[in-house]
Amino acid sequence: MLALIYGGAASGKSEYAEALALTLSASILPLFYVATLSPSDPECIEKINRHRAQRSQKPFLTIECPKRLSKLRLPGQGVVLLECLSTLAAQELFGGDCDREKVVSEILNGISHLLTQSKHVVVVSNSLFCDGRQYDPFTQQYLQLLGELHQRLAASADLVTEVVAGLPVIQKHTSREVLP
Repeated sequence: MLALIYGGAASGKSEYAEALALTLSASILPLFYVATLSPSDPECIEKINRHRAQRSQKPFLTIECPKRLSKLRLPGQGVVLLECLSTLAAQELFGGDCDREKVVSEILNGISHLLTQSKHVVVVSNSLFCDGRQYDPFTQQYLQLLGELHQRLAASADLVTEVVAGLPVIQKHTSREVLP
């Protein structure tokens, strides 16, 4: 099963995604937390440490993968929580190949690769499209890339959930899996 969980900053999307991953594992399947944020500055390091502390009592095995998901090899089949798509997209686009189509392809192939190695993949992403502002072409390219990724993942996902103020709003649910 593929699930896309998205929402605004501090919406509760990460907490919901973790609860979903725990439910999908049914305490039987291993839980892999694929962390995409690179510890590139003090703010990123603080966020990484905060997220690690929040899940310290949960049975996730954290795997750092800031780029190139298609190269990742999981140590077993289980439930993957990918945190987060918007960070991965920024790092792929701005930290390497600036060709939008290549980046979209790389990320979608990487997620497909994770699906071949696991029973469930839960992808977390940010909703960055609601402010109505005009951005420079570089930022606009990123927003278009992320929008395309959301649309393409949502089309193939079994579950699409927007989290608003800590409340999950199910946009699509075609799976028989039980939700938290």
